[in-house]
Amino acid sequence: AALHKQLKIKTGSLKRLIKEHKLYIKESEDQRVKLGKLVEDKADDWDVKNAKKMLEEGNKMVGHGQSLVSKATAELEELVV
Repeated sequence: AALHKQLKIKTGSLKRLIKEHKLYIKESEDQRVKLGKLVEDKADDWDVKNAKKMLEEGNKMVGHGQSLVSKATAELEELVV
């Protein structure tokens, strides 16, 4: 019963992390498109700089999300094996 509960918790956690990671990827892609449009439209330097900063932060979150998914996957694998 305890193992079943742990499996359920770890699986739920992994599903949530995967969902969040997908959202980070989508946000990063959206920001990349927005930055491209700003550059193409020759927008104000501040807007371009701010969009680049947002893209960098988004990319960091994608990397962080990937490491969390990897860690949760490893924990679940340990529990199963």
